[in-house]
Amino acid sequence: MSEPISRRTVLTGVAAMTVAAAVSPTLATPAHAASSPQPLPLLPLRVPKSDMGIEQQSDEKIQWLQDAKLGMFIHWGVYSGPARGEWYMENSAVTPESYRKYFTDATSEQFTASAYKPADWAQLAKDMGARYTVLTTRHHEGFALWPSTHPNAFHAGQAPMRRDLIDEYVTAVRGAGLRVGLYYSPL
Repeated sequence: MSEPISRRTVLTGVAAMTVAAAVSPTLATPAHAASSPQPLPLLPLRVPKSDMGIEQQSDEKIQWLQDAKLGMFIHWGVYSGPARGEWYMENSAVTPESYRKYFTDATSEQFTASAYKPADWAQLAKDMGARYTVLTTRHHEGFALWPSTHPNAFHAGQAPMRRDLIDEYVTAVRGAGLRVGLYYSPL
């Protein structure tokens, strides 16, 4: 096992590197920068490609996103009821049966969407200068904010809510003149 390095040795080394950089600035400059007046060419931001039959959109088609600069991403769902974060079910090892009770059982931690006002979110995004918003339509725990006809789905169209929260969101965001983003996470 090697001996620990003393503070004096570290400070002496840092001082020596500082002096060397000040005395000989060419040592601190990369070789290509000293010989080339032109900056190195940048690689394209994205290289559209097909993967599993899905084609990535071209740079021209998503130029608006690069121009927008600022957007608002909204994580919101059943995990908002107990207010313990979107990874609550996973991090606290809550079973799916127990987690569903945050949606179905009338408690102080029930997710009811009673204060859901997507127009307020859209206005907040607009006021802060965002050009788009993105909402989690379904997070990893499997709850969808829209009604579903799938027999095993866990969604906002079920009792007691019986709502299409995505439709309300899309209408409000478009009404504010912002672009709509939807985030979907598979289980």
